[in-house]
Amino acid sequence: MKPKLILINGRFMSQPITGVQRYAREVISALVKSGDTQFKFIIAIPVRNAFEPIPDTEIFRDNSSLPTSIWQQVRLPFLMKKLRADFLWSPCNIGPVFTENHVITMHDAATFAGPEWFSLSFRMYYRLIFPLLGQRAKRVLTSSLFSKEEIVSYDIADADKIRVIPGGVSSKFTHTTSKIFDFPYILTLGSRDPRKNSARLIESWNQLPADVKKKRRLVIAGREIHSFSSEGYGKIPDDVQFTGYMADNDLPALYSSADAFVFPSLYEGFGLPPLEAMACGCPVIVSKTASLPEVCGDAAYFIDPYSTESITEGINKVLTDDTLRQSLCDKGLERIKLFSWEKSAEEHIRNFEELTDVRQ
Repeated sequence: MKPKLILINGRFMSQPITGVQRYAREVISALVKSGDTQFKFIIAIPVRNAFEPIPDTEIFRDNSSLPTSIWQQVRLPFLMKKLRADFLWSPCNIGPVFTENHVITMHDAATFAGPEWFSLSFRMYYRLIFPLLGQRAKRVLTSSLFSKEEIVSYDIADADKIRVIPGGVSSKFTHTTSKIFDFPYILTLGSRDPRKNSARLIESWNQLPADVKKKRRLVIAGREIHSFSSEGYGKIPDDVQFTGYMADNDLPALYSSADAFVFPSLYEGFGLPPLEAMACGCPVIVSKTASLPEVCGDAAYFIDPYSTESITEGINKVLTDDTLRQSLCDKGLERIKLFSWEKSAEEHIRNFEELTDVRQ
């Protein structure tokens, strides 16, 4: 039997790799490796942009000079008909509004929950287009029960068309003795996004007792992205280091060498970094907000991200209590067994099967 063709919206391949883009790349890679013969996957991309390839995937390069935001609205519906695709799947929040048989992955409702975290143009665009996409899509996929509830509460999409498919942890995230830095440090990861709460984390770091800090530094890894509103840090202390963008291949060493991973995020639709840190044997400190309790279970030390006292107390406790540190490391290694990109791919295929059955 001829496989069903699923055209994938490949606009994300021209964007910096943050959590959403990593999800798309990992799931697509797992789908291709699954060996499932019911579906054929083709990624459509505009040719004028530079792309980092996903191994073993089939690419359709569209000869278009349109800006990518317009390209996905105008060209993708046309390409879907041209290639006779059964479905279009947009894995990174946004896709064409006026197309049939569209499956879209919405990772969160952050522009509704915290519009101040984003630039004016970005939040206006998302707040306009999200409900249109949610209403017209055949199915909406998301990565946590928290995000499903958010999408429903902001009237973006009805609950009966939303399916929750958790993300995974790549096998490359494992403990390594390789080092990025030659000094002790605690780590946080985030793309200079106000949601990541780095300004409050720096303030909390400054409140730590000197004998706990010792010669440690706070390392903040991640690039600046213009869709987010600016976050003022004031004067940066000498023991706080911004690394800028870190390549994916460097992340296992970065996590493995950290004395703790701190993630005081205000809002996460899923939150890959805490799981990646757990997989590398690093004790994790996270916010008790949004999806993070759902994802991290009992394998993290939870803090109030709006309280510098709570963040300071959490860091101090994990750095000074060896029994707690070891418990968090052990529980983290157990927790990550619940998440894999292979499981995520299986759930995606199950949803594609259901939609195919509905059409038949």
